[in-house]
Amino acid sequence: DDVVAPVAEEVDWSLGPAANADAGGRVADAKAIPGFAEALRAAGFTKHRVAAVQAWAREEGAVSLDEVVENVEMLAESVALSPVERAALGQLGKHGPATGV
Repeated sequence: DDVVAPVAEEVDWSLGPAANADAGGRVADAKAIPGFAEALRAAGFTKHRVAAVQAWAREEGAVSLDEVVENVEMLAESVALSPVERAALGQLGKHGPATGV
């Protein structure tokens, strides 16, 4: 059984970012993931690397740290994560962002 990709006419290209919108019509924003940027900085990511990871997460529609960690291989390839950054992100997934509580 071969998997057949849909042809262009079968894809609703009008969905765009709205496909990732919540019930109120707001599109998910990686900056809105609670503690995401702070956790990346605490894990040793520079300001520019945090911005790159956030941009990737926003582009992919990730709304939680778990979603980012689940797709770390794709993220690593897309933004060229170093082995140290990849390991640090994996550790964040295991322990979650520090909340200071």
